[in-house]
Amino acid sequence: MTLDEIKSRVSELDADPGWYQNIDLKNGLNTKTRRLWGEEIDHPRARWEAVAPAFPQSFAGKSVLDVGCNAGFFSFVAADRGASSVYGLDNNSKYIEQAKFANTVRGDNIRFQEGSATHLTSLKKTFDITLCIGLLYHVSDIYKAIKDISRVTTEMAIIESAIYNDDDLKPLMRVASGDVALPGIWHPNISALKALFEIAGFSRTETLFKDGARGGIVAYK
Repeated sequence: MTLDEIKSRVSELDADPGWYQNIDLKNGLNTKTRRLWGEEIDHPRARWEAVAPAFPQSFAGKSVLDVGCNAGFFSFVAADRGASSVYGLDNNSKYIEQAKFANTVRGDNIRFQEGSATHLTSLKKTFDITLCIGLLYHVSDIYKAIKDISRVTTEMAIIESAIYNDDDLKPLMRVASGDVALPGIWHPNISALKALFEIAGFSRTETLFKDGARGGIVAYK
């Protein structure tokens, strides 16, 4: 594709569905030029900085699953760090269209596919590392999604989510409803998020970060 053709396609995909993630196309162009829902223009830069300490400097020899990949930002990070294979999954076909376009322009070899976080076993694959960034609070059956993540992950999972912001060591979950101005559905506190992954089959978990209404953990097999 010529640079003008790439710019035109970026604009088309900005009109529908809009670029939620700012993707570096490796040719001097980035995808995001406007806010969709109040996020920063460089989104998910702040989210990336929060989870980056958990990311291996080298993914060499590792297979990676990116659940809820959107336009592929974290999939591309894994590819840039040498992952042997990367598989991006999202239930929104428009985001997968964006990811496939970016993948072609960047020259990466990532497989992007439409699919659900609660049907991961249908992939009939396992992955060394699973990424689940900004997704779990949207999933209707959060425990099924976590159980499926456990079933397909052989080494570790890196999780970032909206959380219930408290300092209680007891596992607690807040449920968003129509009269509560919270995104998605499920807002576990960090204790609950860790407990869910341990119950689902991970041997141990570590808190990655907690910053207001967002938090992250790393879960190990």
